[in-house]
Amino acid sequence: MIATLFALGTLWFWLLLAVSVISITALIENEYNFWADMVFVATILILYKLGCGSNISGIGLWISQHWFYSILIFIGYLIAGTLYSLIKWALFVSDGRNKLIRQNDNYYASDWKPAYHKTRITHWMIYWPISGLWTLISNPIVKAFNRIFYKLEKVYQSISDKIMRDLIEKRKQF
Repeated sequence: MIATLFALGTLWFWLLLAVSVISITALIENEYNFWADMVFVATILILYKLGCGSNISGIGLWISQHWFYSILIFIGYLIAGTLYSLIKWALFVSDGRNKLIRQNDNYYASDWKPAYHKTRITHWMIYWPISGLWTLISNPIVKAFNRIFYKLEKVYQSISDKIMRDLIEKRKQF
């Protein structure tokens, strides 16, 4: 029974897959790339040992029998990951630029060299299907709420000032 707990198509299979995808997405977005890799490896091992071993072995068999298609698929995956990383890098640098402007912060060219962000960029390439889906979902939502926030920032500040007025005045007395 436990050997087929995560068999392809079962509820537990889909739950494990969902938890893994969400975990990998969160870990990559927060730059815990090593742990994202560990979640990926653990998921493959769990699926192999507790459910999908024959299916995973079947994938290996298909790859060996269709080596030409396998190479084309692999090359396509590399190309797609590379193209995605270029788009993601442009979004990342653009967001960084906007943050520097908003915070009136200093610009250091070394902070924006791709070599400084090699691990981040390569993980965007590796996990491009997951990262890309998250970017498509979250970017428009985050940008919309950021616009709303910046439009209302003065309103938020006036609320803070009003509520904290007595504490601010006490501090001025000292």
